[in-house]
Amino acid sequence: MDKSEIRRAGLSARRAMGESARRWASGRIQERLRGLESWRGAGSVVVYLSVGEEVETWGLLRELLGEGRVVACPRVMAGGRIEAHRVLAEEELVVGKWGIAEPGVDRPLGEGPGLCVVPGVAFDELGHRVGMGKGYFDRYLGGLPGAGAGGTVAVGLCFECQMVEAIPAEPHDVGMDVIVTEERVIEVGKAGA
Repeated sequence: MDKSEIRRAGLSARRAMGESARRWASGRIQERLRGLESWRGAGSVVVYLSVGEEVETWGLLRELLGEGRVVACPRVMAGGRIEAHRVLAEEELVVGKWGIAEPGVDRPLGEGPGLCVVPGVAFDELGHRVGMGKGYFDRYLGGLPGAGAGGTVAVGLCFECQMVEAIPAEPHDVGMDVIVTEERVIEVGKAGA
């Protein structure tokens, strides 16, 4: 299958779960994520703000804020890229491009985060990912200093039904170090878990 077919299948599988199953699975995924040493030890965390049928992340944001940890969220910028901007309170978020919440205060993180929580439509066990097809997270992760070499740990969240046998990788694709589903944690790359 090519990426567009994988994307359609991943979206369809996620939708077929139903709301209550997605809610339950999101809770399990969050529990598994919290168990990662890279999550507990990250000095700063970038977390995507879930929308629609994605793995829910708003609870993670609230938890990080409540603990006083350095947390940032993606903000869509000109030129088809995202930047991580620090969030100090949930009230700072605004609806941005694509109808997704993002930081409304200009507060760039300014450094590579210790951990970045990444959404996806499909993943394989080698860490390859299919997103919505715009390349935002690939460009962001690819531009981080030390990404893939002891720097930022990229953690993909997905439901088990979104795991596929293989995803064709392209040169611009940035793989995940860890993938977390409701059933397992897949350690792909550097000592991220």
